[in-house]
Amino acid sequence: MVRGRHNERMFALHNDPAAALPILIRAAEAAGAVAMAYFQPGATTTARVDYKDNNSPVTEADLAANKAALAVIAAEMPGAALFSEEIADNSDRFNHADVVVIDPIDGTRAFIQGRSEWCVSIALMRKSVPVAGVIHAPARGETFAAARGGGASLNGRPLPRRTPSAAGGRITGPRPLLDTLAPVWPAFQRGETYRALAYRLATVAAGCEDVAVATEGAHDWDIAAAEVLLCETGCALLTRDGARAVYNASNPVHPALVAAEAATAERLITALSAVGAEA
Repeated sequence: MVRGRHNERMFALHNDPAAALPILIRAAEAAGAVAMAYFQPGATTTARVDYKDNNSPVTEADLAANKAALAVIAAEMPGAALFSEEIADNSDRFNHADVVVIDPIDGTRAFIQGRSEWCVSIALMRKSVPVAGVIHAPARGETFAAARGGGASLNGRPLPRRTPSAAGGRITGPRPLLDTLAPVWPAFQRGETYRALAYRLATVAAGCEDVAVATEGAHDWDIAAAEVLLCETGCALLTRDGARAVYNASNPVHPALVAAEAATAERLITALSAVGAEA
């Protein structure tokens, strides 16, 4: 009987992305709770800070949060491959239909500095397509969740679909990148600066910002959950060539990206192409 219920649950998870959301939320909340123990609002983290080969920081909080998230996913979604920023990559993710991709602390530098926009980003990818995602920002008390075909929510409240923006609108992203956009999108207003990419993209889905941009170098774990949120709110995440992101590739690194309501994103991509702007 127990095995039968387990098989039924696995069947539901595989066929209904929304069924995975409670698990992803529990995993994100577990990771967030662990990370919060090291977080110092407005001050430097108490966590030990080390640096990877690419000179990006990693803290003991990243590793502890990763362990907490992995424990939930391994226990409740045993059939899924695990793909995380903080574990060594391997070919296992190419051999499973379901892959859970995890960033235990997106915005580690923000976390270290005591900024509040860092978040836990977890997505379920099915055959290399993100189908469910959670972005949990514990220092801000915000949990975004979305499943393909099931809509998106913030703290359990449905998020409305975005409508096309005016010619300008609020744009968030790295300052040098925004400077390159000024000639093609002159009416924009600079929005808040978010030093966590997943959260930056989520603010577009939530309607806090109209456009978010990212430089080349984002990984699957930075954007997969956000893409589900964006799609379920009528937005798009596109490369400067107007293409959708490709996930679970052998090299999971993405080119520069634009996120906005779908028609707005296409207008901006067209404007960039017309002038050959490097964005």
